[in-house]
Amino acid sequence: MVKLGICLIAYRGALKDLIKCAKSAEEIGLDFIMCADDFSFRDIFPILSIIAMETSRIGLSFITNPYTRHPAIIASTVATLDEISNGRMELGLCPGGSLTLKPLCIPMWNKPISAIKESVEICKRLIKGEIVNYDGKMFKLKEAQLLFTPIRKNVPIFIVGRGPQLLQTAGMLADGIFYGLMPLGSLDFVIEQIKKGAYKAGRKLEEIKIYGAIEFTTMPKEEFEEFLKLRVANVIMDTPNSILETLQLDKRTMEIIRNIKQCKSVLEAIKLITNDVAKVYPVVNTIDACIEIAKELIKKGINEIAIIVPSGKETQIYPILKDEIIPMLKVL
Repeated sequence: MVKLGICLIAYRGALKDLIKCAKSAEEIGLDFIMCADDFSFRDIFPILSIIAMETSRIGLSFITNPYTRHPAIIASTVATLDEISNGRMELGLCPGGSLTLKPLCIPMWNKPISAIKESVEICKRLIKGEIVNYDGKMFKLKEAQLLFTPIRKNVPIFIVGRGPQLLQTAGMLADGIFYGLMPLGSLDFVIEQIKKGAYKAGRKLEEIKIYGAIEFTTMPKEEFEEFLKLRVANVIMDTPNSILETLQLDKRTMEIIRNIKQCKSVLEAIKLITNDVAKVYPVVNTIDACIEIAKELIKKGINEIAIIVPSGKETQIYPILKDEIIPMLKVL
């Protein structure tokens, strides 16, 4: 069965409204809420504690990275939140993005595969209750352990990323993968890389949850076109070349994407975005387009779909999700 969730990644409204959004997500029938740990937003961990206590059914997850938080601290945090939520928590690990790392002067792509792989291993072992001695390329632990008993010994961990090595790592080690706002044309490549990793570890592809994403808004055409250029520019600049090269697009569009990738700033990149480039990405402003992309994801076997809503637009989008989108997709 298809599961639909909401991304509350960059919420900028009042805190009480954020909590209300989370409660409403459960009330309208969504299956999960995905949040992000980023210094520029409110600290997500006390917020998730409140959300966990104000809800009873909906799944909860947060995305963090091992460059700003040590994996042992991450393990303690997710185990605590899992207890508060009565076993509804999932952990997302990513190798960081430019919006998070650059303002903190933390180098981008510093051994990302090692950082994620070691983080998954450390988190799993600590949550299981092990005393961990670890000598990795990125992290070292000496007799580290949690001095409380997590209510689950296997909190689900998903990896957030797009590069082939990271996708294969997810197939080998993780419970899932969230690849974000990627074009439908890259899905076959994404699935193939996950399958490769799973095969190496003696696992089946069906054991790994693949989260797809659609950004949905109801902005008027002119406002949406400007918003779309900004979103697509950000995504392209943070996407590895190896993934961009898998897109099955005409030569002219691919050349524009390569030029965008070379830009030094998002403002510079926006100027190069054309309609042909923008429409490749799953960012839409109509109900029909949202449903159509969701159906395409489901055809590819992706049954966990995160709806990304621009901050402040939740109250406009929720009734549409409840009345027109969720009923259409839940029967597929």
